[in-house]
Amino acid sequence: MRRTISGNMIAPVLLAAMLGTTPGLHAADADTDSEFYLRDEEFSLKDMLRFKSADGNFSLRLGGRLHADTARFNNDSNRLLNDSSHDSEFRRARLFASGKAFDEWRYRFEYDFAANHDYKIKSAWIGYNGFKPVTLRAGNILVPFSLEEMTSSNNITFMERALPKAFSPGYRLGALMNTYGDNWSAAAGVFEGKIRDGSNDGWAGAARLTVAPVREKRRLVHLGAAAEYRKPDEVRFNTRPEAHLA
Repeated sequence: MRRTISGNMIAPVLLAAMLGTTPGLHAADADTDSEFYLRDEEFSLKDMLRFKSADGNFSLRLGGRLHADTARFNNDSNRLLNDSSHDSEFRRARLFASGKAFDEWRYRFEYDFAANHDYKIKSAWIGYNGFKPVTLRAGNILVPFSLEEMTSSNNITFMERALPKAFSPGYRLGALMNTYGDNWSAAAGVFEGKIRDGSNDGWAGAARLTVAPVREKRRLVHLGAAAEYRKPDEVRFNTRPEAHLA
């Protein structure tokens, strides 16, 4: 659904959207040409609520996702996998608000009601596209490391990500610069800790480069490499099994 509203109604609409869906201000981008936007941008659902000012300088999107999971555990008499033989949960229950301001600025805020306390806030950033094909972002953003981590949970094969996720930083506070061409992309940024409890993460630098030497309708060859340097106060690598209910 699309609606056109006058410029003097943008502020009340933005305020109402943020108060109704999230407890704070967060940010987004709508440039889908770059692979770095694949996870932050949702599908363009026809029934997604969208607003746009009459002059086209401001826009607002409202949307979300809901992922439900259920599992039954056989021969788990000692309840090692779960407190009961079967369980269900909303794995992800997210609402987001995203859009643009004055054509070159982007913003996004995404909140996950199903996540635990430290991970409820997902994308929360402001971006600038005035130097295209170079784009800039600052806020709570994905570190450009691991294709598995950067792919939207709407597009991964299974409900959970693979076990190597333990080595992927995920969302961190920081600043990111990326650029791209017809068959390549590059990103680099500096990052600190998580949005709530990042005191032990330390500062980090990360970079990623990809190239698609073959990109045809039925054939694709995608190659990429990423690196991160971090010197934290303490280190612990762990991940849940590939079943969140276990």
